[in-house]
Amino acid sequence: AQTPVKPDQEFYGLRRDGSEFPVKISLNPLATDEGTLISGFIRDLSARRQAEEVQARQLEDLARSEENLRQQTRILQSILASIGDGVLVADEMGRFLVCNPAAEKILAMPPATAVTDTWTQRYGFYLPDMVTPYPKNELPLVRAMRGEAVDDAEMYVRHSQMAEGIWTSATARPLRDDQGTLRGGVVVFRDITEH
Repeated sequence: AQTPVKPDQEFYGLRRDGSEFPVKISLNPLATDEGTLISGFIRDLSARRQAEEVQARQLEDLARSEENLRQQTRILQSILASIGDGVLVADEMGRFLVCNPAAEKILAMPPATAVTDTWTQRYGFYLPDMVTPYPKNELPLVRAMRGEAVDDAEMYVRHSQMAEGIWTSATARPLRDDQGTLRGGVVVFRDITEH
């Protein structure tokens, strides 16, 4: 008795050089006047198997990359949370992308997405004379969003939740993508009230 062929059974062909290669065999009955004949097709699966192996490796690489990205994100979040200086990152439209806890403390609230024209009033930014609102177009982060670098800009910050106010020093830089296109700005500010 012969063992029946299973539909998912793997077969291998033999090349002239003696190497084996995966094949798929399709057998179909064909009714003729002389009786039933069997037609068969043999398909070389080498290219398909190689493609499947490449795809499997790519999926493994992608999974590793995603895990590395998650780990780097956790590390970056931990670093930002532990920094004593406030860090704000805004895109070119003024939407905040990053705000660490120190920035939230200095601003006395999580930054809302607000147009840059309202930042001075919303977050209570004043010139060093402590009474003149900081000009909206001269805010360090706004200047960085225009492509300028700003070093040690002094600002007085006073708002409803920080009536006594604090002195800050801000450093800002443009945020650019890999091609050098301006994508926003980054500002780091520290409380220098004790100085």
